[in-house]
Amino acid sequence: MFSQDALRKMLKRTPYVAKKKPEIVYTQFTRVPVEIRPDGAEKVIAGRTFLFDLRPESVAVFSTEPLDRGTEIALVIEHPRKLFVKGEVMFCTLSPWNPRVITDEAYRYRVFIQFRFESQSEALAVQHFCRSI
Repeated sequence: MFSQDALRKMLKRTPYVAKKKPEIVYTQFTRVPVEIRPDGAEKVIAGRTFLFDLRPESVAVFSTEPLDRGTEIALVIEHPRKLFVKGEVMFCTLSPWNPRVITDEAYRYRVFIQFRFESQSEALAVQHFCRSI
Protein backbone atom coordinates (compact mmCIF):
# COMPACT_ATOMS: atom_id res chain seq x y z
CA MET A 1 0.00 0.00 0.00
CA PHE A 2 2.38 2.68 1.24
CA SER A 3 6.06 2.69 0.48
CA GLN A 4 8.49 2.78 3.39
CA ASP A 5 9.48 6.34 2.48
CA ALA A 6 5.87 7.49 2.58
CA LEU A 7 5.33 5.82 5.98
CA ARG A 8 8.48 7.47 7.39
CA LYS A 9 7.30 10.89 6.21
CA MET A 10 3.87 10.37 7.77
CA LEU A 11 5.38 9.32 11.10
CA LYS A 12 7.77 12.30 11.17
CA ARG A 13 4.94 14.81 10.89
CA THR A 14 4.26 16.86 13.97
CA PRO A 15 1.12 15.90 15.85
CA TYR A 16 -2.00 17.99 15.40
CA VAL A 17 -2.28 20.81 17.91
CA ALA A 18 -5.62 22.53 18.37
CA LYS A 19 -5.51 26.19 17.41
CA LYS A 20 -6.42 28.88 19.89
CA LYS A 21 -9.68 30.68 19.34
CA PRO A 22 -8.99 34.00 17.69
CA GLU A 23 -9.42 37.05 19.86
CA ILE A 24 -12.29 39.35 19.02
CA VAL A 25 -11.09 42.25 16.95
CA TYR A 26 -13.01 45.42 17.65
CA THR A 27 -13.45 47.81 14.75
CA GLN A 28 -15.39 51.01 14.35
CA PHE A 29 -18.27 48.93 12.94
CA THR A 30 -18.49 46.65 15.97
CA ARG A 31 -21.83 46.75 17.78
CA VAL A 32 -21.39 46.63 21.55
CA PRO A 33 -23.93 46.32 24.38
CA VAL A 34 -24.45 49.23 26.76
CA GLU A 35 -26.32 49.68 30.02
CA ILE A 36 -28.26 52.88 30.65
CA ARG A 37 -29.33 53.74 34.20
CA PRO A 38 -31.46 56.87 34.59
CA ASP A 39 -30.74 58.84 37.79
CA GLY A 40 -33.10 57.89 40.58
CA ALA A 41 -34.20 54.68 38.85
CA GLU A 42 -33.41 51.16 39.91
CA LYS A 43 -34.04 49.74 36.46
CA VAL A 44 -31.24 49.31 33.93
CA ILE A 45 -32.20 49.87 30.29
CA ALA A 46 -30.47 47.69 27.71
CA GLY A 47 -28.94 49.34 24.70
CA ARG A 48 -26.47 48.94 21.88
CA THR A 49 -24.12 51.23 20.08
CA PHE A 50 -21.68 51.06 17.24
CA LEU A 51 -18.17 52.12 18.18
CA PHE A 52 -18.23 54.71 15.38
CA ASP A 53 -21.14 56.42 17.21
CA LEU A 54 -18.91 57.06 20.22
CA ARG A 55 -17.32 60.53 20.39
CA PRO A 56 -15.27 62.15 23.18
CA GLU A 57 -18.24 64.37 24.07
CA SER A 58 -21.29 62.24 23.14
CA VAL A 59 -22.69 58.92 21.97
CA ALA A 60 -25.69 57.74 19.97
CA VAL A 61 -27.31 54.59 21.35
CA PHE A 62 -30.10 52.24 20.31
CA SER A 63 -32.32 51.60 23.33
CA THR A 64 -35.11 49.19 24.24
CA GLU A 65 -37.07 51.96 26.00
CA PRO A 66 -37.62 55.66 25.36
CA LEU A 67 -35.91 58.27 27.55
CA ASP A 68 -37.13 61.82 28.16
CA ARG A 69 -35.05 64.79 27.06
CA GLY A 70 -32.96 66.17 29.92
CA THR A 71 -32.84 62.89 31.84
CA GLU A 72 -29.54 62.45 33.67
CA ILE A 73 -28.15 58.96 33.08
CA ALA A 74 -25.17 56.76 33.85
CA LEU A 75 -23.86 54.81 30.86
CA VAL A 76 -21.69 51.69 30.95
CA ILE A 77 -19.93 50.26 27.89
CA GLU A 78 -18.35 46.87 28.64
CA HIS A 79 -16.37 46.25 25.44
CA PRO A 80 -13.65 46.57 24.22
CA ARG A 81 -12.82 47.94 27.69
CA LYS A 82 -15.13 49.05 30.46
CA LEU A 83 -16.18 52.70 30.31
CA PHE A 84 -18.46 54.40 32.85
CA VAL A 85 -19.63 57.92 32.11
CA LYS A 86 -22.49 60.19 33.15
CA GLY A 87 -24.52 62.17 30.67
CA GLU A 88 -27.75 63.85 29.72
CA VAL A 89 -30.30 62.74 27.12
CA MET A 90 -30.41 65.39 24.39
CA PHE A 91 -33.09 63.66 22.31
CA CYS A 92 -34.79 60.31 21.86
CA THR A 93 -36.69 59.24 18.79
CA LEU A 94 -38.35 56.12 17.48
CA SER A 95 -36.01 54.54 14.97
CA PRO A 96 -37.42 54.97 11.45
CA TRP A 97 -36.22 51.58 10.22
CA ASN A 98 -36.85 48.04 11.34
CA PRO A 99 -33.78 46.11 12.43
CA ARG A 100 -32.93 43.30 10.08
CA VAL A 101 -31.26 41.27 12.79
CA ILE A 102 -33.67 39.09 14.72
CA THR A 103 -33.07 39.42 18.45
CA ASP A 104 -34.96 38.80 21.66
CA GLU A 105 -35.04 42.52 22.44
CA ALA A 106 -36.08 45.24 20.03
CA TYR A 107 -33.79 48.28 20.13
CA ARG A 108 -36.40 50.60 18.67
CA TYR A 109 -35.29 53.96 20.09
CA ARG A 110 -32.36 56.10 19.04
CA VAL A 111 -30.99 58.10 21.97
CA PHE A 112 -28.36 60.86 21.72
CA ILE A 113 -26.44 61.33 24.99
CA GLN A 114 -24.21 64.31 25.78
CA PHE A 115 -21.54 63.44 28.37
CA ARG A 116 -21.29 65.43 31.62
CA PHE A 117 -17.81 65.33 33.12
CA GLU A 118 -17.13 66.18 36.75
CA SER A 119 -13.44 66.84 36.10
CA GLN A 120 -10.99 67.40 33.29
CA SER A 121 -9.41 64.00 33.99
CA GLU A 122 -12.73 62.26 33.18
CA ALA A 123 -12.90 64.08 29.85
CA LEU A 124 -9.31 63.10 29.05
CA ALA A 125 -10.02 59.46 29.94
CA VAL A 126 -12.97 59.35 27.51
CA GLN A 127 -10.86 61.03 24.81
CA HIS A 128 -8.15 58.41 25.32
CA PHE A 129 -10.76 55.63 25.17
CA CYS A 130 -12.13 56.97 21.88
CA ARG A 131 -8.67 57.26 20.33
CA SER A 132 -7.76 53.72 21.36
CA ILE A 133 -10.63 52.03 19.52
